[in-house]
Amino acid sequence: MHYYYIQLSVGILRHKNIRQAELKPKHTLLECYGQFSDEYIDRHRLIYVGHGWKSDPHIVERLRRYGM
Repeated sequence: MHYYYIQLSVGILRHKNIRQAELKPKHTLLECYGQFSDEYIDRHRLIYVGHGWKSDPHIVERLRRYGM
């Protein structure tokens, strides 16, 4: 199970917590091993999507809201 975030800021994040990054036209989907701190989320403009698998209904619904 992973944590999913949407990155709104420009640029590629390099952090040991990030497992995979999918680049999209307006944002990046991050698949992470663990949660980020609130400070890190604010600094890099991340939106928490959820915890689980990418095919879980609650994650699919949140990704659909952001056009992914």
